[in-house]
Amino acid sequence: MNSKKSQAAMEYMMIVGFILLILTPIIYLVYDYSNKYSMDIAVAQAHDIGQRLVDSSESIYYFGKPSRVTLELNMPSNIANMTIFSQDKSTGCSMCSELRFSFEDAGQTVIAIPSVVELRGDNSSYNHLTKITVFNRTAYSSGLRKIQLTAYDEFVEVKPVTG
Repeated sequence: MNSKKSQAAMEYMMIVGFILLILTPIIYLVYDYSNKYSMDIAVAQAHDIGQRLVDSSESIYYFGKPSRVTLELNMPSNIANMTIFSQDKSTGCSMCSELRFSFEDAGQTVIAIPSVVELRGDNSSYNHLTKITVFNRTAYSSGLRKIQLTAYDEFVEVKPVTG
C-alpha cells in the first residue's frame, strides 16, 4: 500500500516538473516580449512629445516675442535623460537645435527631434559653438508634466513648470 502512494507521489512530481520545464521558457519569452513592446511604446510616446514641443516652439517663435505657451505632456517611463543641443548659426547649420531623449535600456536608445529655431533651457551651459541644456529629472519623469515655451528675439526657452 505504501508503495502505491510513493509511486503516485513520484508521478505527480514528475508531471509538475514537466509542466514547469515547459512553462519556464514560455514565461520568459512573454516577459521579454512585453518589455520590448513597452519600450517601443515609450520611444514612440517620447518622439510624439518631442515633435509636439518642437512644433509648438517653432509656432510661438514665429508669433514673436513675448509669445508663451504651456504644454501638458504625459511623459512615458524609461526616459533616462532629456537634453537640448544647439549649435551656433555661424556654423552654417539649417537645423541648429535638437531635442534629445535617451532611454534606460540595454542599447541606450536615443531619439533626436531637430528644430529650425534655437531652443534653450533655463540652465544651459555654453562653450564656443554649442549650447547644451540638461533638464532636471523632474521635467521628464513619468507622469503628467507641464513645460512652458517662451519666445524671445533669437530663441525659444523651454522651461519645466513646477508646482
